[in-house]
Amino acid sequence: MILTTGKKRRIRPWKVLVIAALTIIGIAALMPFIWMVLSSFKTDIEITQKELTFWPKNPTTAHYEDLFTRVNFGQYIKNNMILVLFSFLGLLINAMAGYGFAKFDFKGKTPLFMLVLATIMIPSQVTLIPLYMMAHTLHLTNTLFGIALPSLAGAYAIFLFRQFMGTISDSLIEAAKLD
Repeated sequence: MILTTGKKRRIRPWKVLVIAALTIIGIAALMPFIWMVLSSFKTDIEITQKELTFWPKNPTTAHYEDLFTRVNFGQYIKNNMILVLFSFLGLLINAMAGYGFAKFDFKGKTPLFMLVLATIMIPSQVTLIPLYMMAHTLHLTNTLFGIALPSLAGAYAIFLFRQFMGTISDSLIEAAKLD
């Protein structure tokens, strides 16, 4: 049973225009993705022709067959999943560091946080060669761990987590501990 107040809801013309405009913008934003998916079913000749076609004239799954037979696609998926797990671990590390800076009082907290913030001012290009040298010394070059390790903790992420954790009231944290 739906209760109503007796008032009729009037659809305003500007809302219809806004919805129509947003729908058109959304479809336009999706067009490259739709084009990519449809082009994956085209033949190589059809893709490289001067005249562009939206729908494939002779749909084929040859590109997908090549992907799963000729290319080592399973290894790519495995590597990607490992890097996603490392990224999640980095997110957890940054969150814990941000929580520590926001909610705990310890000796040297402010200077240590200022040191973390100071590392934001160092361009990543400056640290590229020293990071490579360390990875090479630790025999981590050409490994997934060597790719993921430098990005596990980041000063900007720690700063953002600290700012967010500072907005959470201590009484709410105490209530969560009691529960």
